[in-house]
Amino acid sequence: MRGAGKSTVGPALAHALDVPFVEMDDRIADAAGLRQDQIFELHGAEFYRRIEREVLRELLATGEPMVLATPGGVVEEPANWELLLEGARVVWLKARVDDHWNRVVGQGDDRPMRDRPDARETLRSMLRTRERRYRDAHVVEDTHDRTPQAIVESLTRRLRASPDTKGDATA
Repeated sequence: MRGAGKSTVGPALAHALDVPFVEMDDRIADAAGLRQDQIFELHGAEFYRRIEREVLRELLATGEPMVLATPGGVVEEPANWELLLEGARVVWLKARVDDHWNRVVGQGDDRPMRDRPDARETLRSMLRTRERRYRDAHVVEDTHDRTPQAIVESLTRRLRASPDTKGDATA
């Protein structure tokens, strides 16, 4: 989800692993020829998830190692989530609701609050729903009260140590 740390941890992890970093949101926007918000506004979630699946298939088909930052809602389309779980080692950057909220707001993104007085509760509900699937990730890294550097170091160790690591990080 937004605010988990994908855009901060992802590039640093890619650098540490000496692989490219790919922001899937950018690839989806390129494939659709629209910004992400326009995709949802003009075509809806179903269209977005279809483009997401096509982009995901293309990226996984390359067989090239990369750190891929996926949209947090990838779990909302079971076919896309299964495709990801089968084709890659999936890392969940686990964060608390307040972590997500503070990071997004701290980046100057007011979308969570815009015209939504119950935005924090909506975020809490969304996270609770998505967590059921996020738990299926191969690697779960708790990011609460940890620096991006510490998270990257832990993930680098874990990913190099075992390609099929599953379970919560204790670092």
